[in-house]
This record gives sequence, structure tokens and C-alpha cells, in this order.
Amino acid sequence: AFYPQLVEVPVDTEVTFRITTPDIVHGVHVPFTNMSTMTVPDYVSEVSTRFSESQVGDHQLLCNEYCGLGHDYMWSKLKVVPKG
Repeated sequence: AFYPQLVEVPVDTEVTFRITTPDIVHGVHVPFTNMSTMTVPDYVSEVSTRFSESQVGDHQLLCNEYCGLGHDYMWSKLKVVPKG
């Protein structure tokens, strides 16, 4: 599973995700955005992005690289919230 299960980010603000995995290669992706990266064991993947006003709301953050029997449970929620 991804941890934490909910990530809140402010709209129109550059955010940097730093992601690591202890086991195997995973993909981390937010559909319909430009946030996508691979994670490799023992390394920290880093990706920066900015979410626009049209992206305010709830999004899935999911694994897009088949990683084994638990793959269907590799998800979290990304919430883009207004500033303030």
C-alpha cells in the first residue's frame, strides 16, 4: 500500500514528491496529470509538479507498474485544495 493514504496539496503551488520503496519497482501516477514516476528499491525518486485550478478536488494516486499480488491495493488519495 501507499503511505500516507491521503495527501493534500495546495492548488497552483509547486510541490515535490519524494518517494521510496523497500521491495520492488513500482510506478506512481496521478491520472490526467503530469505526475508520474518510477520507484526503485534503495533510491529516492523525486518529482515536482504544480496542480492547476481546474484540478482542484480528489484524485487517485496509484501504482502503474505491475508489482505482484498486492498491486490492486497500491493506491492512495491526492486532494488538491484551494489556498488558504
